[in-house]
Amino acid sequence: KATNTINYYTAPGRKPNSRPSAFVGWEKIVGGTREWGFTSGYRGFRGDWMAHWSLQFENLNQAVVNARVESGWITQQTMDGALRIYGLNTLGFQDYDSRSQWPGP
Repeated sequence: KATNTINYYTAPGRKPNSRPSAFVGWEKIVGGTREWGFTSGYRGFRGDWMAHWSLQFENLNQAVVNARVESGWITQQTMDGALRIYGLNTLGFQDYDSRSQWPGP
């Protein structure tokens, strides 16, 4: 459960030697109070972050931030208190997908 840089994955002798990956999830229940805004903003955010990541070639962190801004859903403070990105938060949508992009397993 940590956010890592590419140096973490490329460190000599790191065990296990795995290629970069990421997990995005909520650390608390989303919704139910005024700070979480409206469901329409949430729907916009959920669709927009994937579009930013996969179609606009932004890294994962950029995609999440830009989707939040565009959707107008919640404040950055609310998001920072609940959303977690573990692994390589600068991962691109197709980064390290193929064997030729990553020398490890």
